[in-house]
Amino acid sequence: MDCALPEVGQWAPDEDREARIALRTDARCLEQTLLWFRRSYLMVPGAVLWAWLAWRAGAGLWALGWFFAWATLQIYVRRLAVRLHPDARLSAQAGLRRTTRAFWAAGCLYAVLCPVFFIGTDIETKLTATLLATWITGVVVISSSGVRLAYAGVMSPPTLAVAAGWVSHGGVLGYGLTALYLAGLVAGFAAVLQQRRSWEALVRLLDDNEALAASLKAERDRAEAASASKTRFFAAASHDLRQPLHALSINATTLELLARRSNDPVLQEVAVEAEAEDQQDLLYLM
Repeated sequence: MDCALPEVGQWAPDEDREARIALRTDARCLEQTLLWFRRSYLMVPGAVLWAWLAWRAGAGLWALGWFFAWATLQIYVRRLAVRLHPDARLSAQAGLRRTTRAFWAAGCLYAVLCPVFFIGTDIETKLTATLLATWITGVVVISSSGVRLAYAGVMSPPTLAVAAGWVSHGGVLGYGLTALYLAGLVAGFAAVLQQRRSWEALVRLLDDNEALAASLKAERDRAEAASASKTRFFAAASHDLRQPLHALSINATTLELLARRSNDPVLQEVAVEAEAEDQQDLLYLM
């Protein structure tokens, strides 16, 4: 997916600004999501620990099968990130739909092993699984990049499974951790909403800056055009003014030459007056 933001000039003048901002915000969110998809290897330690806890809790081959399914999903996620990046034919919404489906698949996959941690296991295993799920929540808040459905998809199934496990455990600890864990889910959702608002505020600022830059460019072009027109006008006016002055200069020079060759005092007086007037006209124009 080519996540480059559309240029201001690519939009029609009557294009709805809010729709444009929503589209560009989706493009930003998709760009960040794909960035985290390409870094999915950071989740390997958590997945290994998750599978090991399930093995320790007695899941056996089921834990190995889960890890194989998780690795397959990560391969798909990385290929999806590579495939969507150069694909300019897909819109941002279409790309987000594909990534959201991957988030939902991951959430369901994590939820599959949750019952294993709460059936006939000690409190240490339950607490370790809960802490690990909390760490995964923090990573998901960042990687979902403000996409609400993506966060809901990857967190709702395992969160509900862990909460149900602590409810089955009972007691003050069980109910207290259930309430705390559900509150964490709500807090994470609020953080995702804030991410979305932050991206939207950034896109609005970029949109305003691009509109201002386009306006300044248009004003600069008009000023340059006016300056060029003024230069052409003065060049033409200067040429038109020099022509009669040049003719007067020729006439004055001719009279001066005739006056030098002739002893006629009237002609000499006319030549002197013509030369003086020619100099005064030249000084006036200068």
